[in-house]
Amino acid sequence: MESGMIFLSGKVFVSSDYEKGTRYIFSITKEDNRPNIMMLKALKQYTFWKTFEMNFILANVYYESQKIKSDSQEFFRIIKAF
Repeated sequence: MESGMIFLSGKVFVSSDYEKGTRYIFSITKEDNRPNIMMLKALKQYTFWKTFEMNFILANVYYESQKIKSDSQEFFRIIKAF
């Protein structure tokens, strides 16, 4: 999944249309598609992650497509495992 998060007016929008040149790019898998365990454990310490997780729990996240929504739900399942 390649998508970005935008925080706007108290809502979180997840879209495939994001600024690719941003300095905050994270990957939860390595090049061989194995989980990036170090990143998954460190991710929980980031403020943006905590904000995103809280909004996800409160159903305050808006998705560009059903595919991105499905991928995001899978992402949360992977994160919860670590």
